[in-house]
Amino acid sequence: MILEAKGVTKYYGKKAALVDFSYAFHPGIYGLLGPNGAGKSTLMGVMTTNLKATAGELLLDGKNIREMGKEYRRYIGYMPQQQKLYDGFPFVRFLYYIAALKGIPRAEASAEIEKTVRAVNLWEAKDDPIGTYSGGMRQRALLAQAILGNPQIVIMDEPTVGLDPRERVNFRELVSSIAEDRIVIIATHIVSDLEKLASEIIFLNHGHIIESGTMEELLARYAETMEEPSIEKIYMQLEK
Repeated sequence: MILEAKGVTKYYGKKAALVDFSYAFHPGIYGLLGPNGAGKSTLMGVMTTNLKATAGELLLDGKNIREMGKEYRRYIGYMPQQQKLYDGFPFVRFLYYIAALKGIPRAEASAEIEKTVRAVNLWEAKDDPIGTYSGGMRQRALLAQAILGNPQIVIMDEPTVGLDPRERVNFRELVSSIAEDRIVIIATHIVSDLEKLASEIIFLNHGHIIESGTMEELLARYAETMEEPSIEKIYMQLEK
């Protein structure tokens, strides 16, 4: 499976939010790293079809995603940043609601929900109201609704913001465990998460790709000009 962006550009009026974004995503974990306003949210909006690009196209295995319509959206799972959930709902009831929205047949929903709840380690709390969950549990609940139905492309917006260090470690381990054979795209400004998770990192600023590559490629690229290079040091240099 290949999700390929070709010259994706998005303008809001005369302001460019994303400019000529081109990249090929294969199964693996990708980090979108950049400050607020870099273009990360715009790119995710285009990838999820919530936004229409001004120019360029996104192709899934050679097919234009806009032309695929509902067929493409079955491949997508999206984890938003905000923790706005139905706090009065028991978690399992919330997932039945999400299953219905995703068009998962009722006969298949129970088994799919159980598999998903166990995958995010919330089985013991499945009948508890979401409003009683801790911050880390709520993030796992958001991840569960994203991966329900086994989408092959999972897009996450700032998934560890607000979590304490221990919860962030647990969440990173969870993301690693569900990433096999999926394209996982994580937009964040928390460098340490991507250093431990991502197979490739894309640095965005002002709507442009300003650097990209695997962890090994990036560290080797800056080894000659930077003492003990790290992704955080590269990010700080690129932001200047």
